[in-house]
Amino acid sequence: TYGFRIEGRSADGAGWALGFASDVGVATPELLEVLAGVDVLAVEYNHDVPMQRASRRPRMLIDRVLGSRGHLSNRQAADVTQAVAASGRLRAVVQLHLSRECNTPELAAAAGRAAAPGATVVTAAQHRPAAAVPLVGRQE
Repeated sequence: TYGFRIEGRSADGAGWALGFASDVGVATPELLEVLAGVDVLAVEYNHDVPMQRASRRPRMLIDRVLGSRGHLSNRQAADVTQAVAASGRLRAVVQLHLSRECNTPELAAAAGRAAAPGATVVTAAQHRPAAAVPLVGRQE
């Protein structure tokens, strides 16, 4: 389980913040508080719930992934994204940790775009580099 925030300043003094969350199971109020106001959000969009339930995976694995100690679904991640976007600062979303069996880049991207209209959505793949996302500065 990983969730953190990194903040910095560019040479011209503009501030920026990046939030990262993966393998968190559920988005707690504390996690949402840490992620509030970031410019770039990297968050797992692990699975589509109907695909997960219909998969041939062992029931134990399906239950773990869908449980509170599992992975965020596209819907859960979109809820996180929408909450972070409500701050008005979110400029980019990097979608992480997509299941190859129980998700598609298209489903994840659609959920991310709907949750953060106007933000750049980058869907990362497991075996190739994702597009670069600049840490856009903001004046404080």
